[in-house]
Amino acid sequence: MPRLVYPLLIALGVILIFWKITLSGQFTWMNGDDIVHQVLPWLQMQAREWHRGHFPLLDPFHWAGQSLIGQTLPGATFPLNWVLFVLPMTHGRLQTPILNGYFVFIHILGAWAMYALLRSIRLVPPVAALAAVAFGAGGFMATVDWPQMLNGAIFLPIVILFWLRFFRAPGRFVFAALAGAAGGFSVLSGHHSSPIIILTAVAGVTAYMLFERRLTRRRVACYAVGAGFFGLFFFLLSAAQSLPATEYWRVAYRFINTKEPVTFDQQIPFLLHRHFSLNPASLPGIIVNGFHRDAALNPFLGVGLAALAAIGFAAYRAPLYARLFLFLAVFSLFLAIGEDSLLHGIFFARFPLFEKLRNPSMLILGVHFSLIVLAAMGLDAVRLGKVNREWGTWLTRIGGGAFALLLALYLFDPAKAVLQSNFAQFAVFVTGLGVILLTRAKTGAKTLLVAALVIAEIGANSTKGFPDREMGFVNFQALSSNDDVAAFLLAQRRGTPFRITVDSSITPKNFGAWHGIEQVNGDVGMSINMFRDHWRPEVPQLLSARYHVGPTSRLPGQLRRFTGKSGVSVWESAEYAPWVWTAHSFERITEGQLTDRYAPGWPALRDHVFALQGAAPPSICNRADTVHLTDLRPEYGRVEASMACDGILVYSSAVLPGWAATVDSKPAPILEAYGKLLAVSVPAGRHTIEFRYAPRSVWLGALLSLSGFIAAAIWWWIDGRGGPVFRGFRRPNTA
Repeated sequence: MPRLVYPLLIALGVILIFWKITLSGQFTWMNGDDIVHQVLPWLQMQAREWHRGHFPLLDPFHWAGQSLIGQTLPGATFPLNWVLFVLPMTHGRLQTPILNGYFVFIHILGAWAMYALLRSIRLVPPVAALAAVAFGAGGFMATVDWPQMLNGAIFLPIVILFWLRFFRAPGRFVFAALAGAAGGFSVLSGHHSSPIIILTAVAGVTAYMLFERRLTRRRVACYAVGAGFFGLFFFLLSAAQSLPATEYWRVAYRFINTKEPVTFDQQIPFLLHRHFSLNPASLPGIIVNGFHRDAALNPFLGVGLAALAAIGFAAYRAPLYARLFLFLAVFSLFLAIGEDSLLHGIFFARFPLFEKLRNPSMLILGVHFSLIVLAAMGLDAVRLGKVNREWGTWLTRIGGGAFALLLALYLFDPAKAVLQSNFAQFAVFVTGLGVILLTRAKTGAKTLLVAALVIAEIGANSTKGFPDREMGFVNFQALSSNDDVAAFLLAQRRGTPFRITVDSSITPKNFGAWHGIEQVNGDVGMSINMFRDHWRPEVPQLLSARYHVGPTSRLPGQLRRFTGKSGVSVWESAEYAPWVWTAHSFERITEGQLTDRYAPGWPALRDHVFALQGAAPPSICNRADTVHLTDLRPEYGRVEASMACDGILVYSSAVLPGWAATVDSKPAPILEAYGKLLAVSVPAGRHTIEFRYAPRSVWLGALLSLSGFIAAAIWWWIDGRGGPVFRGFRRPNTA
């Protein structure tokens, strides 16, 4: 029971720092553009399917069906998300209190992970707990609001914990395997940024340890074997997400803020790394909130933690860990500043996947992580009375200078001085820390005061960007503004299935996923076949787009069928393709001919199928076929067809790796009808045609991840259990 005291205190600390969404109910973290347009619809869609007893592999709500698990960002393979998906919903929607709890719990997990690391390097529980709260509720974890990124970032302390444990005992390969397993688990979170940052941190730690240690042939061999186990278990644990993602992105485009999207095999243009670099002029923003120049990510950590990090290094620079984490902070910083760093250029040019990061400023995670470890050492130095009074003198002088600058600015321009609240906050906290260090109080009281000041600074900044109701949750509230429009559309689905198009001004852009209505367009990944000529007005008609949702019609001839309270209307097209149809004419064409072939539009395209591959025998048929769609699910469709002659049956779902078709239970080759849709050749007579989406990459990946998890657990149980992280330990004289 005593072991649970500090983890519970850590959780309480994080909850209190996030009081705006845990206690007040007047604020929200869910108002950002990406959160509203992408993240919440993805979570809502998956929760809806889980409540139906279905694990979704395919996203049927965009572009005729795109791989949900392959897009990675929906976080379909992350276990914490599974817990969210099975929790109660209200009127079919995820509850705001539950989403708030989910968001805060991610930060608690990150804090617990940091606590485990700090205990493993022999820092006492109170110090480790304070620094753990700082990591979980401050810095990177407070700046980023994407759950996918946060879910991956929380594994950084665990990976470094086990990787350092391996370097302390190179023959204990179980720790290398556990480090790789934790890194691989971070991939399941859904976003690639955090796993890449974790790998760069591992590279930094490895580089330093190789420099620090005397290298013998035996030791080098041990390190090489350990790296092999790290890589093996990283691959195994990540396979449930990485294999489906690799399969999907090889046939899909990634949209990355460039003029044209890129494929998986194309290198990310350096232009993006330049644009999203952390400008060196923004470095003061690490200690003064808001002082960052054109930075894609706010680098703020806090002057209290930064000062304690400097104190920690000065007090413990002889022991290994202080030098190691200072090196890792500098190493991460040189990667984060991007274009201004030679190190970043070498990584971009030579290291696989690093260029996929796209946003080098995200590497501030490694800087914050390292500085917080050093700050924990600094707080421990305060506890032990190892801090020279000169630190207090210098910090007080810096604070006095900051106040003098504010006073001068006020005398020169009072209006501007009033606006410098962040700089005034810096002056208060740096002066306060200096005064505390100058006092002759007992070390216990001094440590408590320093800890309180650090928590106060974190609490003053971590939730600063959360809007309150008086400011208006413009994006978040707009999620429900068109519920009546969605209700009208859902009522029409009782007949034949159809899709909709949604105007770009509608919130959310992923309107279909949010409301459970198949949508043609949307803010998601997009397979290459769907991207071809998607701008042509004829394409949505070919994809069964019956209605358009928007303030005005999308195509000539569309009739207004409903207008919601928000003023958004539903417009119906007179002509659109059904979900299933047959044709008796086939032509194989080249990609260059595709654009012109769409020109006639629907229904002219109905009787003539063209494709870029495959073959189907032409037939002239004077009688009509009969087709009935008897079962329609996201990953399955069954059609009963009575074919008057040999022909082609078209099923309105995008061709992707993983789809398979059968005719009377016998495998049938898939044709990519119109360069986009599933189709099969069907002989004359009565037949049952089935389409199934079951990518082998999903099942193989799940098997590999489960096997890796079991293997790591058994290996730990046999060889690694009972280590200091799990038993607690005494603090030696050095950190």
